[in-house]
Amino acid sequence: YVPLITLGGFQRVRQMAPLHLGGGLGIIGLICQALTMSQFLELDSTGTKVRRRSGWEHFVLRTAGE
Repeated sequence: YVPLITLGGFQRVRQMAPLHLGGGLGIIGLICQALTMSQFLELDSTGTKVRRRSGWEHFVLRTAGE
């Protein structure tokens, strides 16, 4: 999983909206809202991290001996 705050730190993502908009829906809220509709990405149970729905295992680094 990748924290949504990491995605919100990218300049092109930040250009969509400030980190804290009035009413509490900042860029993190916008990202979270958009991801709930995604067919390719999923949020964790806390709604604070995202990953690919399938194939994410390919990107996990293996430790020595595996």
